[in-house]
Amino acid sequence: MQRRIAILDSMLDPHVLLEAVRDESGAIVDFIYTDANDAACAYNQLSREQLVGATVMQLLPGHRGSGLFDQYCHAVDTGEPLILDDYVYPHEILAEPRHFDIRGTKVGDSLSFTWRDVTERVEYAQQLSASEARFRLLAENASDVVLLTRNEVVEWISPSLSRMLGWRPEHWIQRGPEDFVHPDDAQAMRAWRGAVARAGVHRTRLKHRDGTYRWVEMRASLVPDPHGVERETVCTFRTIEDVIARENELTRQATIDDLTGALKRDEALRRLARMAHARRRPGAESAVVFCDVDHFKGINDSRGHAVGDAILRETARRIRGATRDADLIARMGGDEFLVVLDGIHSIEEAVAIADKIRRAVEQPLTIGSDVLQIHLSAGVTLLQEGEQPDVVIARADEAMYRAKAGGRNAVAAAP
Repeated sequence: MQRRIAILDSMLDPHVLLEAVRDESGAIVDFIYTDANDAACAYNQLSREQLVGATVMQLLPGHRGSGLFDQYCHAVDTGEPLILDDYVYPHEILAEPRHFDIRGTKVGDSLSFTWRDVTERVEYAQQLSASEARFRLLAENASDVVLLTRNEVVEWISPSLSRMLGWRPEHWIQRGPEDFVHPDDAQAMRAWRGAVARAGVHRTRLKHRDGTYRWVEMRASLVPDPHGVERETVCTFRTIEDVIARENELTRQATIDDLTGALKRDEALRRLARMAHARRRPGAESAVVFCDVDHFKGINDSRGHAVGDAILRETARRIRGATRDADLIARMGGDEFLVVLDGIHSIEEAVAIADKIRRAVEQPLTIGSDVLQIHLSAGVTLLQEGEQPDVVIARADEAMYRAKAGGRNAVAAAP
């Protein structure tokens, strides 16, 4: 948590996390500020205490009439990124229209939202767009890298390239931008360049002179020659490592259990649903193993939550060590764990793996001066094609309770 706050507060751009407020029908009626970095508070001229807990409609009611609120809702309901460039909004707090570059990403039922006030950049660009000489003046003094390509070859690039990626401009001249794109991104880059007139913003990884890659956000436009034929492309890009790091951290928080490092319940259910509807290879099955630490409540009550947490962490580690890298491991709540085994051949094979997990967990565990032996009961069942996650988990859970009824520290299979 402290690391996330430090990352967000180190950003120059404002960032907030907006949680959707829904009515009884499930429709979004507002958003509440649940997190904000220092830059967001300063821009809105509010303290963190004033901003966090307030709603968008309370602070910025013009969102609804401007259509911006509807775009927030669309991003959260569909999962599509919100990308707006040079968006003009009559900011209530600043009491004037401002130009913004806006980025939003769905995180759970919230919108991770960042913006950059580009009013001065837009006004300056409008003033300097009359001639090529003025264009070069703007480009050479912009923090973003600006490049001009003709027939997919770089003819000119701004000196800011050196500061951003370590290359001197002459390293790029007469070469294609694709020469510096990460190999895994090359195909998407070619597709974007082929449709640049309508493709909008593009994210890719570009090679730094030190051999590493940096995430950048690119935008481009076609420039017609005097005869009206579009032959040149002007492209700008800037690094977004901080944005990618923030998105990855928010995704990790939404999907990974902080205590054990296993998947969270909701993420496990989503992946299990996808597996149930995926096409399978002949003879390949998927199995669900539902595990519960025996007598955990008594241990937790008698020895304290610190010991209980240590047991859960070690249990997850041992489960991971007894399974394959591709197997799914999730903490379903409390002392319950879910393991999904993909690509097995029979229920017998799944039971054997579950028993391997059981035997790994029961090895003596040293916590401080105490040596404990933890036992685990597990229920095993095969995932049926198209089956709902709660159905297959309920069947595995029932088998697990039969294992407990039979004396615990055992594995039982669903009939």
